[in-house]
Amino acid sequence: MASKTRKTDIKRSQRKQKAGKNRKRLLRNKGTTPVFPIHIEQQKISSDVPAEQTSGDNASSKE
Repeated sequence: MASKTRKTDIKRSQRKQKAGKNRKRLLRNKGTTPVFPIHIEQQKISSDVPAEQTSGDNASSKE
């Protein structure tokens, strides 16, 4: 039969090995990059430009 000291040492070492496993698993699945909006500048530009200029028609070709 193992001594109480040995049992305690094993429990402590196992606890150290398991430390951070849940956090690391979440980081692997979710990633570490924070969520941020994509194409902010393009949205800002399109909101500043009048609708006539952003439409698919070429206004300069109409004569």
